[in-house]
Amino acid sequence: MSDTNNLEVSVIGTPDKLTIKDWYLGNDCHVEQFKTADSKILLDSQVQSLVDAMASFAPPAAGQTTLPGNYQSALASVIAVNWQ
Repeated sequence: MSDTNNLEVSVIGTPDKLTIKDWYLGNDCHVEQFKTADSKILLDSQVQSLVDAMASFAPPAAGQTTLPGNYQSALASVIAVNWQ
């Protein structure tokens, strides 16, 4: 999600959150990639596609630990294309 010029990344079902200061001010403020524990990678050039897709959804209810099925279905193709 976008919070002013910062990129806020959070993990559903956890209190984990990362804020990348000034992400939207230019490439110099980006991290090169996000890497998961199972070695999937999202490049900085792919982040906006995921942000745009997520922006079309209402936030999950507080305490919800998974995305609703309809969210998962709608995001599946965006995730498959961008997370390698």
